[in-house]
Amino acid sequence: MTFADQLKRDAIRLCSKRYWGEDIVYYLGGDVEADGRALEAIIDREPEVPSATEYNQPVKEYELSIPHDKTQGVLASELSPGHDLVDLVDEVGVLRRCTVTSVRSSDAGMIRLILRVGPEVEDEEEGEE
Repeated sequence: MTFADQLKRDAIRLCSKRYWGEDIVYYLGGDVEADGRALEAIIDREPEVPSATEYNQPVKEYELSIPHDKTQGVLASELSPGHDLVDLVDEVGVLRRCTVTSVRSSDAGMIRLILRVGPEVEDEEEGEE
């Protein structure tokens, strides 16, 4: 086993729910009509930060750590910051759709992304009534 293989294996294990992982759905390119990738990832929920574009408007940003893997994560070559979307549960249990704004770091095992927390995801069944 190479060092890169070991890093990837460790990242997958750390992102599992057995350790620090939580369930997310990752939408490559922001295509929510297509099936997203159901993954396990580590979510670091940050406090509100000042907006870089809107005066006096705080925004919530999270840091997401996911395995750098085609089947149990996302490959760096697949990322599209500004377009990719992630559904996850916020700190109070509400399902939110977040936008990937940037890549903080990437190595052979793990990718760390910055997410801007978005609106609540409406239950599809509610919208059909």
